Amino acid sequence: MIIDTLIRYKTRLSIVLLWIVVCILTSEALIVYKGEIVSEWPDQNFSSGLGKTRSSENGMGFYPNPSGKVYALTFLVDFSDQPALFTVDEVRDWLNQPGFNRDGCNGSVRDYFLDVSNGKVDLKNEVFGYYRAMHPKSYYESGPGYSKASELVDEVMAYFDNVVDFSRYDNSGDGKTESISIVYAGNAEVWGQGIWPHAGWMDQTRDATKLTRYMMTNLADKFHLYLFVHEIGHMIFGWPDLYWFGDYCVMGNRINDRNPVAVNDFFRADQGWIDVTDLTNANDAVLYADVEGAGFTYFNPTNPLEGFFWSNINNSGRWSALKGGGILVYHFDLSKKRNSGPDNLCLRVVQADNTQSLTDEKWPKPGSNASHFFYSTHNDKFTTQSTPNSQWYDRTAHLNIYNIGPKGDRIHFTFKNTPSTETAYLPVATVTVQHESCGSSDGKIHFTFSNRPDRTNIRFSKDGGVAFDLNAALKDGSATFNNLAPGVYNIWARWGNGDFPVKLGDYTVKADPVPDLEVAVTDATTQDDADGKIEFTFSAVQGNRTHISFSKDNGQSYPLTVELSQTRASFDNLYAGKYDLWARWGNTECPLSLGVHSIDVQSSTSLLPAEYALTSKRVTSSLGTISYALPHDSKVSAAIYTLSGKQIWSSQAEMRSAGHHTMQIPSPCTSTLYLLVFRAGNIVLRERLLVAH
Repeated sequence: MIIDTLIRYKTRLSIVLLWIVVCILTSEALIVYKGEIVSEWPDQNFSSGLGKTRSSENGMGFYPNPSGKVYALTFLVDFSDQPALFTVDEVRDWLNQPGFNRDGCNGSVRDYFLDVSNGKVDLKNEVFGYYRAMHPKSYYESGPGYSKASELVDEVMAYFDNVVDFSRYDNSGDGKTESISIVYAGNAEVWGQGIWPHAGWMDQTRDATKLTRYMMTNLADKFHLYLFVHEIGHMIFGWPDLYWFGDYCVMGNRINDRNPVAVNDFFRADQGWIDVTDLTNANDAVLYADVEGAGFTYFNPTNPLEGFFWSNINNSGRWSALKGGGILVYHFDLSKKRNSGPDNLCLRVVQADNTQSLTDEKWPKPGSNASHFFYSTHNDKFTTQSTPNSQWYDRTAHLNIYNIGPKGDRIHFTFKNTPSTETAYLPVATVTVQHESCGSSDGKIHFTFSNRPDRTNIRFSKDGGVAFDLNAALKDGSATFNNLAPGVYNIWARWGNGDFPVKLGDYTVKADPVPDLEVAVTDATTQDDADGKIEFTFSAVQGNRTHISFSKDNGQSYPLTVELSQTRASFDNLYAGKYDLWARWGNTECPLSLGVHSIDVQSSTSLLPAEYALTSKRVTSSLGTISYALPHDSKVSAAIYTLSGKQIWSSQAEMRSAGHHTMQIPSPCTSTLYLLVFRAGNIVLRERLLVAH
């Protein structure tokens, strides 16, 4: 009893802990556009920024960049089942008061943007509330999607329409508001549904002003900054979520709720919050990167939306949560618009240690590491030939920075503008895959490549660049990984001397199983009776195969072919004798010997069982068969029960003659142990049923 109670307690505790982990891992905010979750604002266009001077003090112009005093609206909402825990004045202080430190906050929301913008954005939130929503909070948290959030937005706008002049919050004079926030009391409950924190879109006009973007977030029992600041990033500045980016931006990981990390320096330079020096067409020089000083950018000559940006980061102040400092390099390609996958990032950190660890997980980890930064005693160069190297996504390369100095408030580096091409540096190979055949782990990944006068050997890795264990001479023109088991292989190549490791892609070797089946034999009555039987049972799903064929003459002929969906087949009307059984797929591939099976003849006295019995049971996760013996003609049926007594399957009663028989039963896949009840006439047999997974 004590042990059983302890098990139930641990189970409940595990469920609670799992729920907590899920909440933590999914506590990201979203952009919702016309009811759909999106990764960036569909109405946002980056081409408008290309006419600006790239080193302008007003920024690079890729994203919207309001500046000066920005007047914002914040509406407070509570519910009949979730009353407010804070007064309007307390919320106003949280958003605007200099030096606000309640609950450990590092300043107010206004302080945050003044800090990270170097005083160029003064976000002043004017607070109105509370509005008591028409329905309980539980109503708005129900689905589908964000339809209930739209209801709440409409309620709030209508309620405050008579007391708010919305035209006052058109800061840029373009006839649209920039910042409307709705903050509701209580916890955020259901991810991606109801009123889960998000930046959203409404299409309303009030006071001759268009209301478009808004954001909605919650305020539980403590003040925090991350969510509000993050959603402001979506709403006002149009920044996307930076997944696979680590802790290097408030639009990335949720590293600290009350002292969120700063906005990344590329976004800051784009806004004009820090200066930026464009080196795309610059002459070679020795330059200096200062903490909170200018960043540097270098554009791809053939793609004006792609480039590298780097600056000097020191883990202090708003950056204090980072685990290191030095030169941090970003690779941006805004034609991608968002970070939609580890291999499709609009903005990524170029890791000086070349581990690519930041792309291992989407969110909320990994975070940051001192090895990600460039500095003299770690990795002091980022060039067309270094590791990592400065290649563009089209695999050409031009940028060279080297002789990077030690970590500190000022770091020197040498810049050299030397164009290069893919043919000069990077290994190139064509990759083809041969899938496994007949379960033999004989898959292949084959490479073809051209000879080059400046290189002799090329190496390949199938484990993400950990081991380059396939070495080939370029003059041979090809190389192959042989005897590969089914699976996904992360293929890389590099030159024989270790230069220029490059990922060629993820390639899948598909599985091809041999036939998997069971054989059962029914003996003949006499030597002269052709009533023997060989029965096959099999799973309906076996790789991508559709048909299976059977032979009883050592594979000389395969007269029996059926669809796998039938799950059973048989050779009927057989005489006593030995049968050499084989199976293969319907297209003749993967022949498999099933061994020699005998149909015997028994004497009349020994043919009939002496008693009712369950002679065998075999149940897997996909198929089940029981064998039974009847001393007399009987009406038989079977049923399966859980150990708690709940019936989960039963057969119809059918008349069977005396003798040995089999019955196919379904496989109960949710557990491993059940109770089988078999009835034959007035006889009831009960046995435990073990499912082999």
